[in-house]
Amino acid sequence: MKKDINKLPKSIILVRHGENIFNDNIPNDLLELSPLGIKQAMWVKEKLNNNFDVVFSSTSKRTIDTATIISSKIKAIQDKRLLEKGYGNNKNGDETLKDAKNRFKEVLDEVIRKYPNKKVLFVIHGALMKLAQDVIESENLKRDSIENCEIIKYERTSDEVFNKIIEKPFE
Repeated sequence: MKKDINKLPKSIILVRHGENIFNDNIPNDLLELSPLGIKQAMWVKEKLNNNFDVVFSSTSKRTIDTATIISSKIKAIQDKRLLEKGYGNNKNGDETLKDAKNRFKEVLDEVIRKYPNKKVLFVIHGALMKLAQDVIESENLKRDSIENCEIIKYERTSDEVFNKIIEKPFE
């Protein structure tokens, strides 16, 4: 992410939504958090301690609910471009990785313009979170799966570098 250092966010925090209750009879975007998912979101709330300025989530119920638990002071800005891969602009689910990555890049570019020097929290989905790391780190990295409510935080340093911190639930 090569930009003017003074225009970049102070930090970019990526959080995967909490565990959801799976049900074949409910559309993917309406799945609710499980009791464990609620506990996971509470863990993130405690870890982050409202230390962010703006919150974004996808429009799916599980990300909105996770964001609401984490952020007691700031209402999440919901953006359909933050939906899981395959559920973005392409309605039939055959969206490519490149398309999904470009969706996140589009949102991040807007965030950089609108929220310089702010701490930005994204509550999103696992596959999109992997792609978001590629966008932020400007490379294609191989990644393990991302746990529910895993936190990946990029903290800007005084030079043009972001330190990356990963925290997994209940560690």
